[in-house]
Amino acid sequence: MDTNLSYPFIACIFNNTINYHVNYQTDLNGLYYFDNNYKYYSNEFISKYDELIGAVGTYFNDSGIDYSFDVYVNGEKIYSQSGISEFAGYRTIVLNDYLYVNSGDKFKVVFSSNTLPYEAGSRRHYVPEMSFVSVDGESWSDFSLENKTVCLKVYTLADDSIMVPVSNVSAVYEPQSSFSVKVVTSDGRCVIGALVEFTIDDKTYHVKTNDEGIAIFKIPMLNPGNYTLTLSYKNQTINVCVLSVNEGNESQNMTNESVNSNPKLESCGNPILMVILSALLIVAFRCKRKHF
Repeated sequence: MDTNLSYPFIACIFNNTINYHVNYQTDLNGLYYFDNNYKYYSNEFISKYDELIGAVGTYFNDSGIDYSFDVYVNGEKIYSQSGISEFAGYRTIVLNDYLYVNSGDKFKVVFSSNTLPYEAGSRRHYVPEMSFVSVDGESWSDFSLENKTVCLKVYTLADDSIMVPVSNVSAVYEPQSSFSVKVVTSDGRCVIGALVEFTIDDKTYHVKTNDEGIAIFKIPMLNPGNYTLTLSYKNQTINVCVLSVNEGNESQNMTNESVNSNPKLESCGNPILMVILSALLIVAFRCKRKHF
């Protein structure tokens, strides 16, 4: 062993292929040491942009360590992931799905491992109520009071997500019938927590994408007539034609047909320029006529 080397020392392996947008961190100087008294640690940040949480980063003191973490946005847990450390040292852990956050949203990562990696001895003043540690995951302490901070980073990406209609949707128009869209990134990853706007009959509804990146809208009961269901996400719009013919109590199949064309439908059948997607939803009611 070379006694001229001091512990801890770090070797860097650069194998990242993802272009991250922002690195949220409190440990600017990096790892100081590990504290075996704590198994849970957390960092909390405020988003500077409308962006996607794509990865977290922390240190491990050995390979083969079981870990897990939860991500909270504005106090709500929206994501969990677990794994096993591949090696000792720093590891960037890419999320299986990306998480949407708006500018000004408060988000935090709660990490569980076999020990706590931390930074100490900095000449900087650590921000209070930002970095927390816990023995049991229930009772938490502000680590800045010990003039320390946890080594836990959060990486975000610029938001390039789009919504696409769920293709070949077919259902019976009943009170629980629905129309669904999926929000994905350019590389096909699902986006959790994205807010999709649905407007029909002069009423607007907001639906967040679930853990599969899908926003599901339950179509309300409608009076007879033609309607346009407008889906909006960022600068993208999808218009869906809805035909309600209410002449009785029996229902018939409704069909959603995704149309991959450049025009969108401003109203049923009227194309205009400068749009990406359109879809057709036809809802029909029929009844048997009484004969006297």
